[in-house]
Amino acid sequence: RNLTIRLYCSDVNENNEIKATNLLKREFPRGSKVKVKPFGSKDNILIAKVFNLKGTKEMSELLISHDLMKENCL
Repeated sequence: RNLTIRLYCSDVNENNEIKATNLLKREFPRGSKVKVKPFGSKDNILIAKVFNLKGTKEMSELLISHDLMKENCL
């Protein structure tokens, strides 16, 4: 099943968007099973944190640790 998800408190700079996408594709390849922790929705887009099945990786934290994103919880 496909869902459109915006990462919770995320703000990826346009200059880092390709690097961020490639990192997430490498760490969470297509077909990976994930856990989604929803925080709400806006305009039919789910706002959530996304973890790998073991709960050892979270997408936003991964991007922050690689300096590809800043937390923006506004």
